[in-house]
Amino acid sequence: YPYCYRAQEILDNGPLRFTVKLEFNPLVVRGDSNVVETRVISLDAGSYLNKTIVSYTNLKEAMPVTAGLVLREPDGATVADAANGYITYVDPTTDRSGANGKIFVGAAFPAQVKEAKVVLFSEMEKKERGGADGHVLAISEYEPGSEYTYYWGSAWDKAAIKTPDAWNKYMAEYAQRLRTPLVVAY
Repeated sequence: YPYCYRAQEILDNGPLRFTVKLEFNPLVVRGDSNVVETRVISLDAGSYLNKTIVSYTNLKEAMPVTAGLVLREPDGATVADAANGYITYVDPTTDRSGANGKIFVGAAFPAQVKEAKVVLFSEMEKKERGGADGHVLAISEYEPGSEYTYYWGSAWDKAAIKTPDAWNKYMAEYAQRLRTPLVVAY
């Protein structure tokens, strides 16, 4: 993941949608030091999920691309469902007493996900990564010249979505709608 973007452009800044385009510094990918990642991130009013469209210029061959959720509880409730195109995680807030509730995080994918899984860090990696325990990952294939789109976001159990089951249902249904959009013929 690129460290920091080098350029940004706000594309939408209205009451219904916010969209920003980020261009990152060149990455080294398989020896090529001229690969540039661009992300267009948008959030619609009333939505739990941001839409992200990722593209790479100067990439010469197909590559795996991964979207993930940081785990802060090694045995936290996770779902990694490649077949249905979504991943989720329930994170207790920084107040481990539970008084602040739980944060539900997730990502949904309109295209096929090759693999989805939980990857835990070693003790050494945990120290290097600020105490994170690992990731829930969705791994797909990126073709040069294409766009990789996914949706990611969160909800809080002290607001509208109250339970992990309700969040997982929301994410499963969201992914299903992405994969089978409404088609109108006249």
